[in-house]
Amino acid sequence: LTDLPGELLELILCCDVLGAADIGRVSCTCRRLREACQPRGKVWRERFRLRWPSLMKYYSQTEGVSWLEEYKARHNAGLEAQRIVASFSKRFFSEHV
Repeated sequence: LTDLPGELLELILCCDVLGAADIGRVSCTCRRLREACQPRGKVWRERFRLRWPSLMKYYSQTEGVSWLEEYKARHNAGLEAQRIVASFSKRFFSEHV
């Protein structure tokens, strides 16, 4: 992987079959792959877009967004929402909720 051109490496890392955990693991292997998975780069932006496509309209294309931090914040908010809902009494909602 490290011998591939940067553009091809980005295309592979943006593939929708890879998850956020996969990207995190790849970025831990060496400096070249860590640089390909920059927090403000295309790879984490694509991860964010694939997971939450409707939220992309709230981000400016010109801002320097840390897509990794945005991904983490949204993911943690979802986990917290699941935890809160799980703590509700079952009598307040049906199973399909």
